Amino acid sequence: MATGGVPNLTTVSNKERTNYARLCRALIDIGTQLLRECLSRHISPTDIKNKVIRCPSLKLIPPFIVNVNNAYTEGYSMFDITLLYTLIKNLCPAILPTRGWIKNLIPAVNEITEGDDVERIHLKRNNMYAHLPNSCVSDALFSRHWADLEKIMVRYDAKYQTTYVNQMSFIANQCMDDVTEKMYLDQIRQLYEQDKDLRREIKKVSGDVAKHKSIITSMDAAVTSRFEKVEGEIEAVKTYTEGHIKDLATEFDARYHLSGSILNYTVKK
Repeated sequence: MATGGVPNLTTVSNKERTNYARLCRALIDIGTQLLRECLSRHISPTDIKNKVIRCPSLKLIPPFIVNVNNAYTEGYSMFDITLLYTLIKNLCPAILPTRGWIKNLIPAVNEITEGDDVERIHLKRNNMYAHLPNSCVSDALFSRHWADLEKIMVRYDAKYQTTYVNQMSFIANQCMDDVTEKMYLDQIRQLYEQDKDLRREIKKVSGDVAKHKSIITSMDAAVTSRFEKVEGEIEAVKTYTEGHIKDLATEFDARYHLSGSILNYTVKK
């Protein structure tokens, strides 16, 4: 029997683990579906491949490319939060947070555009990554995150006649057994690994862009230098030609006057 005032550490740990799994489930099940519907309202699954192709700055990891290629027949059913957020951010200019896409910037309380809520879901997902090592969330932190998510769902339900609040309530009250908890913990870990792969790909692309930019700058400097040299040579030829023509004209004029003088002298004689 536990001593008065000393918490049962096993119970606390299990409860906090369940809190974490419940938040992960809300984000993975409801948050993902919300982003799918958000993307669908702006880009049809049948057109997403063309949109990606026409955006050369958008680089995706191989599993995401497969999902995009299959979207024509399978829709967005296999798109996770990471891919959905990346596509919305890069291909949907109409969906923009109040202060833009600024890394790790939490929207203010009064910033409630669709883009702001997309960013909130993305940041909540990142916050869950931070708790991965112990996979636990305290009751106080759980309540705060849950209330934030519910506010997002209330806004979407009111605007698009969805049922996200009811789905949140169902998850909040449903029993989370060990198998279910493990399933959602595994899924959030998978998302985390995919996110790391995507960041590595972006870093690689950024390095390639910088390298190519440097090469282009060097080529541009070389072309400019060569152009200026050729331009100088052309100007020198032009100056020489104009001078030579002027000399020829002077010589011709002198000979013309000489011929005229000789002719006049002959006639008079």
